[in-house]
Amino acid sequence: MSHSAPPMAAVSIHFDPARAVELILYVSKRLRHPTLHSVSKVLYFADRDHLSKYGNLLSGDSYVAMKYGPVPSEIYNLLKAAAGRQESFIPLQYFELVSETLRLEDQYKVQPLREANLDLLSASHRECLDASLKANGHLSFAKLTAKSHDAAWRSADENGLVLLLGATPRLLLQTVLVPGRRTAEGQIIEAVTIPWFEIIELLKKDPAVAYQISPRKWEEIIAGAYHKAGFDEVTLTPRSGDLGRDVIAVKRGLGSIRVIDQVKAYKPGHLVTADDVRALMGTLQCDGASKGFLTTTSDFAPRLREDPLIVPFVPGRLELIHGKALLLRLAELAKR
Repeated sequence: MSHSAPPMAAVSIHFDPARAVELILYVSKRLRHPTLHSVSKVLYFADRDHLSKYGNLLSGDSYVAMKYGPVPSEIYNLLKAAAGRQESFIPLQYFELVSETLRLEDQYKVQPLREANLDLLSASHRECLDASLKANGHLSFAKLTAKSHDAAWRSADENGLVLLLGATPRLLLQTVLVPGRRTAEGQIIEAVTIPWFEIIELLKKDPAVAYQISPRKWEEIIAGAYHKAGFDEVTLTPRSGDLGRDVIAVKRGLGSIRVIDQVKAYKPGHLVTADDVRALMGTLQCDGASKGFLTTTSDFAPRLREDPLIVPFVPGRLELIHGKALLLRLAELAKR
């Protein structure tokens, strides 16, 4: 991939330049040799962490895929202003914000002129900044570059937005289902929308996006999967009072097959336990469904599949779908 530095004129939606200045100050004051490259990369990893844990970015900036890794576009413009570069697309406000706070010497050395104002940085901001500084602050230029050439950077167009940090939050908020009538059990699903396919395409490029998707959105994605799989009636149950069933899918034919699915949107390391599976088995019995699925973005506890109370149900009446299998199934269904 060949990258050259383009003018970064498009201001990010909800970008907070005042907070961005404090982020630069916070990071550069704690780096031994703060440079445009090292500050940008520490912020990138902190932003990625904050988005994963808290669902939003530190300053609302977007990242551009450049040769040496992702660069925060508006923070880059703030640092250009600190270097005194009079470029027409840099807002005058940026020059005012950096006039007594930052300098950029020799076009790459960041010189903070004061300490960061912590009133503009929340506890979650400082948590992710400190974690990134600890993990990345000591790395060389080459190692920082290599580390930042992650799946999000590789999947971006040349000089394009890094999707994970730019478009992803907005994409994950979009509607993925076309709702139909309501029943006593929930909302009938009529169709999936374009964002359903786009999210699955994003998951193919970067599976880590799975952990940025809310539990409710995952239930919607799974409901869409049953619709794409050809079930005649798919119901997304309410957020509460679902009786242990997140999705109900019915296929009619010579006989009628009723499937229930319980979705566990867990982070890596948060494993589904045998008690979770036994609870679904109880729900399966009470519901009278033909089969139950327990679908997770994570995985199942060790030896769970050897549990003597679970083994007789698998796979005839119960299927356990872990994260990797889930993504493979979604990718296959999206082709139909």
